Amino acid sequence: MYRQIAVPPVGLHSVEEQEELGRQARKSLPRSAARDCSVDGRDPVDLITAQDESRLASLVPLRHARMGVSPFRFYRGTAGLMAYDLAGQADTGVNVIICGDAHIGNFGFYASPERNLMFDLNDFDESAPGPWEWDVKRMAASAAMASLAHNNDRKDAERVAAKAVGAYRRAMKRFAEMPMIDRYYLSVRDDMLIDSLNGRSRQELTRVTEKARRRTSEQAVQKLMVTGPDGWRRFREEPPVLQHLRSADQYAVN
Repeated sequence: MYRQIAVPPVGLHSVEEQEELGRQARKSLPRSAARDCSVDGRDPVDLITAQDESRLASLVPLRHARMGVSPFRFYRGTAGLMAYDLAGQADTGVNVIICGDAHIGNFGFYASPERNLMFDLNDFDESAPGPWEWDVKRMAASAAMASLAHNNDRKDAERVAAKAVGAYRRAMKRFAEMPMIDRYYLSVRDDMLIDSLNGRSRQELTRVTEKARRRTSEQAVQKLMVTGPDGWRRFREEPPVLQHLRSADQYAVN
């Protein structure tokens, strides 16, 4: 059963007032309650199958195959299942527009209109009003599972999740102290991230950003299109992932 803690709406408050609202919420819902999660009575297969009914039937087998590669891949493809589980947990009642799938695989680099390489969330097809806790929990759980996928032990996975949540907490505290207009224009560039690291981590991130810079529109054209006998470029036909629409389907898309 969905439970929500009654706290005053956040609105426009000073930093001190926001901190006090946070303390009130913590009294009603201690942080230790975040670990409580009951999944009794739900069948994950039934929930996934129900979701499949609204997806393209030709792509469902491919989706299942990708999810079956590892627990990490399964988790990445089951945002709906996690939302179902989280809906039965208590939350502070502070709702925002959440990403809905704040899995670490949905964070990445993209180019700004000024051609600067930025780091941020890049997937918003699950966005909806919801408790802020949902995004944080999904992010932390995905970080832990990514650690386990790299053959780290449980303690390492817990440490990674704690670091992810700690970084979120520090960032939110910083944002709360900033003017709203500054928060609006705040961005994270690749050089800012690289400068914050050292050693192997810095080398790895540099490699990743250099690869991201090569993913341009021109590169996408070369990858996704072919030149026909008439000299015109057309999208490749690589079913089931990439294929042309039938005439009968075009009206449904529009």
